[in-house]
Amino acid sequence: MARMELKVATDGMREHVVIELWMDGTPLGHALLSGAEAESRIQAVGDARSKLNDAVASTLDPGSRLKPIVNPNWKVEDYRVPEGRIVSLRHPGLGWLTFILSEDSASEMVRQLTADLPVRT
Repeated sequence: MARMELKVATDGMREHVVIELWMDGTPLGHALLSGAEAESRIQAVGDARSKLNDAVASTLDPGSRLKPIVNPNWKVEDYRVPEGRIVSLRHPGLGWLTFILSEDSASEMVRQLTADLPVRT
């Protein structure tokens, strides 16, 4: 059976995301995506992922090793919707991610973000 591989990188000028399809070590073709096109494809992959039977875990595993984004840009809308508060966070690779937090969830987040916690180095 052929071994298929998908490789993702940036072009030499760092103007495009390059997606290459390889089979048994031989390149078959590639696609060049602008920043906006890459964000659109990331959104499409996320939308498809959310529909899989194997759902993303609803809680974060304590042993998870996630790469945190230090001091991301963020925005809280100056209005609310019936479902709650709108919060957006900017990930440098994924783009802006927007969430609606229930009133209870928003209050709990504020409480935890303002609690006096020990510093871990």
